[in-house]
This record gives sequence, structure tokens and C-alpha cells, in this order.
Amino acid sequence: MRLELDLGNSRLKWRLVLEGERVAGGAFTVSESPEEVAAAVFAEVSHCAQMPIQRVLLAAVGRSAVAEAVAQKVRHDWGLTLEFAEVRTPWAGVEVAYAEPGALGVDRWLALLAARAQYAGELLVIDAGSALTLDLLSADGTHRGGYIAPGLERMRTSLWQGTEAVRVLAPSWSEVPLTPGRDTAGCVHSALLQAALGLIERVSRQTVNITGVSPGCVLTGGDADVLARHLPEALRCPELVLDGLILALPDAAP
Repeated sequence: MRLELDLGNSRLKWRLVLEGERVAGGAFTVSESPEEVAAAVFAEVSHCAQMPIQRVLLAAVGRSAVAEAVAQKVRHDWGLTLEFAEVRTPWAGVEVAYAEPGALGVDRWLALLAARAQYAGELLVIDAGSALTLDLLSADGTHRGGYIAPGLERMRTSLWQGTEAVRVLAPSWSEVPLTPGRDTAGCVHSALLQAALGLIERVSRQTVNITGVSPGCVLTGGDADVLARHLPEALRCPELVLDGLILALPDAAP
């Protein structure tokens, strides 16, 4: 049995895999102490595990203290070495566009690996989390580069700086319409959703102008369901980063 972990800026996502099949999974907020986060994850994983864990794979884009706490827990409880994914190129059919490939976020790289493995053709890989990232991948696996913008919540809270009148509470994003707002909160929320969707749609059109082909949109991340309501053709992949881990670290996975 294999434990896969995706440590982002705000959440630690996990899943158990046995013989290529997902057995269980979940997510924890990383607002607590690193040791508390590690203990909580291990308690839930231990409860769900049907047999001994043989490998633990991790993608980490931040919160190094949490990663270290998890690594210590893996060594102490299971006698295993935590395996960290690191950007390599070319790898698994993907060649990174960055002049310094290591500067590309490992989560974006893993999403590209998984998207290439699962889908053919020109792709626009969208991760809608704390940040909204868009990466273009050609049909031959060449990374064309990408875009990074604040996610919906980061855009909302950024308005708090110097604009006290628009300090609106977080909405249920799945219920926000694209129509003009009729109060301050409605104006803010509709605009932020329009901004995110507008970036995606503009990049898609730009890709058509450059390549002559409309890219398939592969959508993942915590806000993916929100955006998917307005992107009916998008390919929804909730665990795309985790899907990429075994492609990055393929050695004799159980």
C-alpha cells in the first residue's frame, strides 16, 4: 500500500493507493502546528489503511516545517524514508519550458505529467487553489509556459488592503452568479469569478490563435468545481497532482 501526499499552501491532501486503486483519501488544513498536522494525518491514514504502508510519496510547494514533521513521523512510525518529488525534464513525456526547471512549482509539474498521461492533444492545465495557475502543454509534451494569478479567496482578501468599504465576507462560491452585483458583496464576488474565468477564456483563445487548435481544459484544485460550472467542456480531475506522483517516482510502486 502506498501513501501519497500533496502539501500545498493551505491544505495537505492525502490518499492511499493499493495495486493502482484509490482506497481512501482526504485533506487537512495546515493552519495548525506542523506536528499537529502530521499527527492528524497519520491518525486518519492509520485508521483507513488495510495493510502496512510500503511507500510514502510527497509533493510539497510550501510549509517546509510540515514536510519535515511528516518525514519524521514516517521514519518514527513506519521506518520509511519519505520520497520527495522533484522537477526533472524531460520526464514522462513532458519537457519544461523554464530555463531553470527547478523553479517551476512541483505541483504544476506533477499536474502536467498526469495530464499528459491521461489526455492527448493541446492542453490547458488549470489548478484553481490558493493560486490560480494555467499551464499550456503541446500535443508533443512541450510545456509552452503558463500564468499565475491569485485564487478566488486571495483576490477577495487582497481588497482588504486599503479598501475597508469592500471587506466582504467569503461567499459560497458555487452560488455566485456572473450577473452584475446589486450590493457591494455581489459586485465583488461576481467580478472575481469573472476575472478568473476571463483569464482562462482569454488564454484559450490566445492558444487557438497561436496553434490553430482549441486546447482541452484540464481542471483541478479546491475551486475547480466552482469554475467547472461555467466551463462545461473542462475535464475535471480532482486529484491531478497526486496522479502525477507515481509518474515522478515510479520505482516498483506497490
